[in-house]
Amino acid sequence: MDARAARDQAPAGCRAAARIDGAAFATARRLNHGMMTTTTRLSPRTLLLLFLLGAGLRLVYVLAVHPAELIWADEMTYDRIAWQLAQTGRYISNPYDATPVMPAFLALVYSIFGHSFVAARVIQALLGGVMTVCVALIAHRLFDRRVSILAGVGVAGYPPLVYMSGVFYAEHLAAVLLTGVVTLIVVPRMRVGTLLAAGVVAGVLALTRPLYLVLIPVFALYIFATCETHRWRSAIIMMATSLAIVLPWTARNYAVFHHLVPVSTGFGLQFWRGNNHASRGDADDRHIMPGNEFWERGIAALPAAEQQQAIARNAQLRADLEPLDQVEQDNRWKQEGKRWIRDHPGQFLKLVPNKIYTLHTPFSRTHSKNGAESSRNTLIAALSTIPVLLLGLPGMVIAFRRRRTSWILHAVILMPTLMYSVLTASTRFRLPLDAFWIILAGVTLGTLHAAATTSDDEQRRATTSNDAERSTGAAECNRISESEH
Repeated sequence: MDARAARDQAPAGCRAAARIDGAAFATARRLNHGMMTTTTRLSPRTLLLLFLLGAGLRLVYVLAVHPAELIWADEMTYDRIAWQLAQTGRYISNPYDATPVMPAFLALVYSIFGHSFVAARVIQALLGGVMTVCVALIAHRLFDRRVSILAGVGVAGYPPLVYMSGVFYAEHLAAVLLTGVVTLIVVPRMRVGTLLAAGVVAGVLALTRPLYLVLIPVFALYIFATCETHRWRSAIIMMATSLAIVLPWTARNYAVFHHLVPVSTGFGLQFWRGNNHASRGDADDRHIMPGNEFWERGIAALPAAEQQQAIARNAQLRADLEPLDQVEQDNRWKQEGKRWIRDHPGQFLKLVPNKIYTLHTPFSRTHSKNGAESSRNTLIAALSTIPVLLLGLPGMVIAFRRRRTSWILHAVILMPTLMYSVLTASTRFRLPLDAFWIILAGVTLGTLHAAATTSDDEQRRATTSNDAERSTGAAECNRISESEH
């Protein structure tokens, strides 16, 4: 007797059980594997629609912004450096403001369109469309089309990122570049051209925000871990290209400032601001200087003896800083921050979670009275950020369990977070990472949708099976009755 005959002669209950076991196996396979495999291509039409959605929403916003107004101090600094660069061809700044990418971007726009804030904002809006496409590609290559669409639409309409396209902050370009380099390194096959492009984008990212220098080794490690062949060569090509982008600016800084400054100063100052007697781990730490109102407010809560110690250290620090140039001062700030941590390890550990919390608040406190901190904007930020983070946290676990190579998303989020936990933090510093939180939130939503769809399919199959079995049973009863008569 062959297998088909044996199956046909098996009792109906056995055949039903076999059908149920087969359905359960298919369901498990779908949940554990199918959701995380790319079975449907992301068509050029879909990518174009996502680009148009991301860019279109941003264009609507930026064209409503006052065409001749800058509202943040950093914007004014970048604009001043950029306009001078456009007019004279010379980059003139102190070492703290020596991050060249944002001023160079604005200078390029000004040299073509004149001193036009609108033109720069429009181009930033278009770059926001590019970022939307990059996020969709990352999600598609690591997971599937469902997560890709969810993440792409999420980034396209995410209010904090839409807002960033209308201001001249380095974080906006950093977000575009960060998604760009991750898009390049998650491709299935690494070619030399792709590695070179990834290295260039990573180097420009580091010149945009020096803190992202820490991600260059992470990108190289990911390439080494995921490449099928020539692992060492691939990782070295990417890292060497990144350094080749950064080192000429380092050489320029040495010629101008007569000190070794890889990109810009500021690490030492922010390190001290985040680690001194007056530090509280909130966004106000960014404004602390010896003796100013933020410093006074911070030490006011200390016991009297500790206040006197802080005042004495403050006087000594100011005396030490007086004869130093700006680069030497930054090194002195760093030394003082290290000394404070060494003397107060317990207080340092208490500040770390406060800074991580500040980094992930929907809208950290600002001191520029320009209307941006309105109740409406704060509510929009909260309604945008909180769901993304709440969905992104389980998404971290789900993504890693189902696709181990997705750890690059975790690293891109965690490494800067750890850096800010020992420096100073604010909401704005987190925004380049939000695109990756949105991908992880998409993973959670995609999993929930897959589970709900599977449950519905199982219920339909069960209903159909029960109906069929009832029909079969009724027919059997009729047959028996007829035979008895």
